[in-house]
Amino acid sequence: MDLFIGYGRLPQALLTLMPPSAQVAIYNRTQERIRTAQENDQRIVSIESDQFAAYEHVWLFLPVQALKTFLSTYAEEFPGNATFYLPVTKATQSDVIPYLKEGQRVVACKFVTQADQLKEDGEGLAVVTPVHKKDREHVQALLGKNMTVIEGAEEDVLEVNRLATKRTIEMVTMLQKELKEQSIDDQIIDYASRQIVLGVTKAYHQGKLGTFGQRVLQEVKERDET
Repeated sequence: MDLFIGYGRLPQALLTLMPPSAQVAIYNRTQERIRTAQENDQRIVSIESDQFAAYEHVWLFLPVQALKTFLSTYAEEFPGNATFYLPVTKATQSDVIPYLKEGQRVVACKFVTQADQLKEDGEGLAVVTPVHKKDREHVQALLGKNMTVIEGAEEDVLEVNRLATKRTIEMVTMLQKELKEQSIDDQIIDYASRQIVLGVTKAYHQGKLGTFGQRVLQEVKERDET
């Protein structure tokens, strides 16, 4: 059984994708949250820190600083052959290695997603930087068929998530600004930036753009070719 350290939005989203048979232990600073979650999901097992020695596969869903604090306190409590999976986008393997004891190792497993969207879509992409071939296989077996798992560099995922977040926020704020300058009602602007933007993006990826969308796409392609 794998162990999740932390119970934020990403591990919660992953649980919705994982197979019904995929039982997982969870340790969280506020254990009451886990006990509440257990009432709705029998796959969840709540554990305490004195049980860490029983887990060889550990997922670190913690911010960078909290991650370092946790490992400096508890790394010694885990087995000497423990594998730590690192899904936090901003944390790298080099952040973790200094805190591990001999024999322990870290495998970067980054998700090309936003947690809420992952949960809504019911599918996602994980990029694993494996130490051994079995690392990718283990991740795939745990997360199940709804998650595509490939090998790649954690730096690539950091750049993709950074640039995608930056460009999306720039696009939405620019759209809102342009519409406000035309004195359009705030409620209309709100729905446009939420539903039209998401709807057009999804239609583009699915090849289902309407007539106007197809015309705009053709104009963009012609502009980029000049």
